[in-house]
Amino acid sequence: MLPLAKVIWGARCGKSARRVLLGETSARGHAHSVRRGRESAYDRKAPHGLPPPSLVPTNLLDLWFEKKMRRYFRGEAYLTRFADDFVANFQYKRDAEHFDGWLRKRFARFNLELADDKTRLLRFGRFAVETTAVYGERPERFDFLGFTHVCGTEHRRGTFAVVRLPSRKSCRKFLARTKAWLSGHRHWKRRDQQRQLTMMLRGFYQYFGLHHCQPRLNLVRHEVQLQWIRILRRRSQRHRLYWSYLLSRAWFELPYAETRHATV
Repeated sequence: MLPLAKVIWGARCGKSARRVLLGETSARGHAHSVRRGRESAYDRKAPHGLPPPSLVPTNLLDLWFEKKMRRYFRGEAYLTRFADDFVANFQYKRDAEHFDGWLRKRFARFNLELADDKTRLLRFGRFAVETTAVYGERPERFDFLGFTHVCGTEHRRGTFAVVRLPSRKSCRKFLARTKAWLSGHRHWKRRDQQRQLTMMLRGFYQYFGLHHCQPRLNLVRHEVQLQWIRILRRRSQRHRLYWSYLLSRAWFELPYAETRHATV
């Protein structure tokens, strides 16, 4: 399959972005027809100075959007990309619909297609809150790069703000990793287990330590403690590891979440 296997459109809302496109692509056929005749650049260990093959299609998408497509949009339009994931947002719904059609045609030229079950048009931005409130609804939310993006407000000023929370999928994956590690190292010393769990939590906080994220990060920390307790209690059938005892032990302490990126 081509490196461009999963592409997301969503919203990292610009100043007046109202409509965004969210989706995912799947590659069929084209990669096999190209690679039958010659060895891929990845297998040949691409020469120094050339971009990795997984970034070539997305780089071409950036150029196509900026150099050829931007001139046809009536309002503001932005495309934000990280590796093979990107978001495209538009001020007007008509621009988003036109971009959807043009993108499908361009993908068809390379034997690619959009996954219809994962492609949707959604309303997002500061004007979306007012528009959906008329119908008694709330703006939709979407996941991008591990965060769930929500239309919210700034607590101090009361103005519109994009609230980013750790997505449920990211939390589940992290907790599954800590659970697997504890299951495989249940007989380690408690201090060594504490040291490893502290490193894992700090790494998780380092990426997700944004505004509004602390309540959910504290829930993740509490769940890690519960996993650790279950592992410790299985060491013996006559344990005395109760909460009142564990909370008074220095070796059971785990770091709390802090805001690591205050200006983001």
